Amino acid sequence: MSRWDADVAVVGLGAWGAMALWQLASRGVEVIGFERHHPGHALGSSYGGSRMFRVTCLEHPGLVPLARRSQDLWRQLEDESGRRLFFPTGGLLIGPEEGVIVGGTLRAARAHGIEVHTLTPVELRERFPRHTGVPGHHRAVWEPSAGVIRSEESIAPRPPLPPGRAPGCSPAAACGPCGPSPGAWNCGPPSASTGSVEW
Repeated sequence: MSRWDADVAVVGLGAWGAMALWQLASRGVEVIGFERHHPGHALGSSYGGSRMFRVTCLEHPGLVPLARRSQDLWRQLEDESGRRLFFPTGGLLIGPEEGVIVGGTLRAARAHGIEVHTLTPVELRERFPRHTGVPGHHRAVWEPSAGVIRSEESIAPRPPLPPGRAPGCSPAAACGPCGPSPGAWNCGPPSASTGSVEW
């Protein structure tokens, strides 16, 4: 693949973009990724040590199959990268019983048979003593399958970056910065001649 020639371009290499780049490259697609800054920078929505991961997608029950697949892919990324990225801590969501957060979580759990535990404010204080000022009309939902993702760690390079590898790419792909600026990452099957993409 030449420096600027690819079948797919991914714009933005935060958590979503880096994962798309990784999956496309792992399927043998010639893909180039563009990041305005550098992978793992502090100026985007993936910055920071952690993000909550839920299987019970309160936004819409139809997202649950995608969340389950995503959980499998996080485990695969851990295996391929040798980094621990997902911590199955469980997750606690609190809000009005019929509100968006608790209501949506319970709808998703019922629709897909996901184990959750509903707690009254009294039960919540007994189990999680730090949550003391929760109003009486609120409920808490404990989801054992939830956890914490190390979002920044999943996309930021760890120095030194091995030759031919870039964040977000599977080991089978040859990836590296390319082009006249540091904002492009070129990923695709290793070239027959060099086995890697030019740095």
